[in-house]
Amino acid sequence: MDGVDRVDGRDADRPGPVASTDTSRAVRFLHVVLVLLLIGSAAAYSGTGPVSGVGGPSAQRWGAALATIARLLTLPLDTPSPADARTLLLPLAAGVGLLLCALSGARAVRRVGWFEIAAGAVLAWSAASAAGNGTFDVSRGWMITFAAGAAWATVLRRCIEPQRAERLVCAALIAAAGVFVLALWYRQRAGLVHPGWPVGALTPLAGLCCLTTATGAGWLLGLALERIGGGGKSGRLPKDSISTGHKPVPREISQRRWRGALIPFAAMLVGGVTVWLTGRRAALLGAGAAVALTGLALLFLRAGGRHWRWVVAAAGLAAGLAAGLGGGWWLRGQLLDPRREIGGSIGYRVTYLSESLPLIGESPLLGWAPDGFARVVTPRLALRRAEQPHVFHGNFDPQAHNEWLQAVVELGIPGGVAYGAIPLAVVIGAWRSYRRSGGRAARRPVVSGLAAGVVGLAVMECASVTLRGPIVVAWWWSWLGLLMAAGPLAASRSARAASGWRRWLMGAAGVLLLVGAAIEARRMSHQAEGRRLMLRGAALGAAREHFGTARGRWGIEAWLSAEADYGLALLESARAARRLTPAAQGAAPVELRQADEACAFWRALATRFPGMFDHAMQYAEALLLAGRRDDARNVLEDLLERTNPYDAAANLAMAREFDGDAGSRLRRMVRAVREGPLTDEMANVLTAAWRDEAAAAKWNDWVRQAESALSIDTAESEAARLSPEVLRIEAHRRRGGGDLRGAIDVQRRAAERYRRWYESNDPLRRREAAEQDAWFVLAEMAYADEPPDLVAALEAVRWAERFAILGHAHENVRSDAADPEFLGDEKVPTVTPESLRPMWRLSALLHLAAGRERHVLLRVLLSLPPNRQTLAEAEAEIVTLRAELARRGG
Repeated sequence: MDGVDRVDGRDADRPGPVASTDTSRAVRFLHVVLVLLLIGSAAAYSGTGPVSGVGGPSAQRWGAALATIARLLTLPLDTPSPADARTLLLPLAAGVGLLLCALSGARAVRRVGWFEIAAGAVLAWSAASAAGNGTFDVSRGWMITFAAGAAWATVLRRCIEPQRAERLVCAALIAAAGVFVLALWYRQRAGLVHPGWPVGALTPLAGLCCLTTATGAGWLLGLALERIGGGGKSGRLPKDSISTGHKPVPREISQRRWRGALIPFAAMLVGGVTVWLTGRRAALLGAGAAVALTGLALLFLRAGGRHWRWVVAAAGLAAGLAAGLGGGWWLRGQLLDPRREIGGSIGYRVTYLSESLPLIGESPLLGWAPDGFARVVTPRLALRRAEQPHVFHGNFDPQAHNEWLQAVVELGIPGGVAYGAIPLAVVIGAWRSYRRSGGRAARRPVVSGLAAGVVGLAVMECASVTLRGPIVVAWWWSWLGLLMAAGPLAASRSARAASGWRRWLMGAAGVLLLVGAAIEARRMSHQAEGRRLMLRGAALGAAREHFGTARGRWGIEAWLSAEADYGLALLESARAARRLTPAAQGAAPVELRQADEACAFWRALATRFPGMFDHAMQYAEALLLAGRRDDARNVLEDLLERTNPYDAAANLAMAREFDGDAGSRLRRMVRAVREGPLTDEMANVLTAAWRDEAAAAKWNDWVRQAESALSIDTAESEAARLSPEVLRIEAHRRRGGGDLRGAIDVQRRAAERYRRWYESNDPLRRREAAEQDAWFVLAEMAYADEPPDLVAALEAVRWAERFAILGHAHENVRSDAADPEFLGDEKVPTVTPESLRPMWRLSALLHLAAGRERHVLLRVLLSLPPNRQTLAEAEAEIVTLRAELARRGG
């Protein structure tokens, strides 16, 4: 089942015919490609890399040595995201590997193995699924990546000699350990709680740690059990030998192999420490399960006689039952934990499971197409996400957080079973090869290590997403290929030089993968250039051409981002045409043509991917620009009914364009501020609505209902359910009417409501943008009072900082400060949105007034535009703030 020829015991000790390609330059170069692939997938960046050239707040914590290493790991490739280069590495490696196989005439195994059969079935079924669902343009990215991974594993299996596999695994473990050392170094240098760079996100780092830790542990277990021996039938052993259970291994060879075990031991140690610091439970579970299962399997194989094997099997079954019961009890406790990062993360995995099972029943044969999970699950969760944004966080559901479940959803039951059979076939093949290894036990430890790594990552993927990204997936396919190449029977395979047509086929496949990677790199470059042009606000036509070339990228997320960029360029062209058309002339032909083109594009995208991002809103705006008001109204009403009743842009558009009733406009503005800040456009709609006497009286009733609802958790009326939003708007009305003290009191009650929901992790908790705005406005009001209430303003702006940081990318910080602040001592933001700069400036001002200057410099840096985020500019801004305080009397 391992895809190799059967050999009986008589031939087990005799090397079979092996093509003399191992010493060829092509195959030696393949070793370099493997190491570069693994290092690059975990640490390579593109463009400006992880260290900004501006020198902002995040870059201040790098240090010269780390920054130099980061720049050395940065490829000169222009991409929309600093880590996009990693997407290209696996297809590039597979393409180069196939060409090397073709050029070197690598041996061809006579019998096609279960790995090739399962991989071919998955690829064929995924193509049928994509064709049946009409999503070939979206699904081809996953299919190309899968084909590249399977081809790469096959190249390693056919080209890597068994005696070389152990060295390559050691080189890979050294590379992984180096990555973990860099992550730990950066963590210590930056004072962070979790490691991150050079891998980046915690989840793929944890997946890489799980794979490496399990591999090192499995390797050491294999060595230990081999040294203990047992169950062998080789009789009495010489004094200079140790038992392997089959034939004696000279003691000097055994000692040499134990010295070689220092590498897997070091990788296991560093990887174990790193995975523990990531705090990812799925990775810890995967590594633990791999060690336990590998140990049981090795004990079973080493047990002497059927009796002892039954004992080991019974002990393993009992341990499995105990682990299942204990795990169920632990999982229940985790699920009931009120903290979002503990109970919430398990809760939405349960939600994905409950949504996935009906999807399998609806399309059991072909599934919903590769990368189709997001297309069908996102709209189904849209309303629940709108009501409970912190239970169903994010705006997009591309992964089921269970790779094997998602495969069944997307590929159907036949394709999903074939997909899951790939690692199963490889591991079972290693098991069978291990059992029949005879005198070739010298490679047993590396086989047990590789098998443990595959098992650990497979278990982790029952609750994770690492195989849906470009980092761990390269290691996964490499481990499968090396495991097939390193089997103790690998050297006994009947092999011959590949025939001419096979070499031509491998060469053609390699060229196709290389051309595909080049096309994808070109698309990335055009998308990055288009975004730069759009940010500058010039050369709109050129930006549109760049985005048009970038369409069709690999993977659902990259595909959608390229499509959205092109659609936004179309929409901006229609807006520009509208602005250039004199109002007296009406709609010009050019304007209508631009708007119609935008309408057609956004209609297609919103129809294919309902409930995702703001596709429907962009479609509605294009319809309005084209003068199709009735269609626009229908789209907006459908969006608010089926996707998000609180969508700020949709509610604002309905209030301005279609609502004739002032009370209806007020209701829409209350819903809109549930999602975020009260903008100037919303304020204009509110001011106009309050001029209507009936609407003003109705508003006063809503305010009374909202005030009475603050003390209870449930409410029947919409005004009561949206009580903090009603009070935020009421505070704005009172402030505009000159009653600043009354506005402060009302705003504080709304903000306190948000705080209580946050502290209790209530399912009704609002998005961070709304929470941040409520506290920031309160801080502004308290500072604007006469005299300014600096104490209240400082407390309010600190809460605003907290929600602003939680709502954007940030890092957890280690600090021993006696009086820790949330910013700087607990968390540090890694992005600086322009909308938050006023808050950071006010916070720096208030902290200067209070004499709390420990993190004032960081706040000032965050308040400055990126091109001014330098120490000199920050110090000059602090002087300006002190002068403002002096004038204010603070």
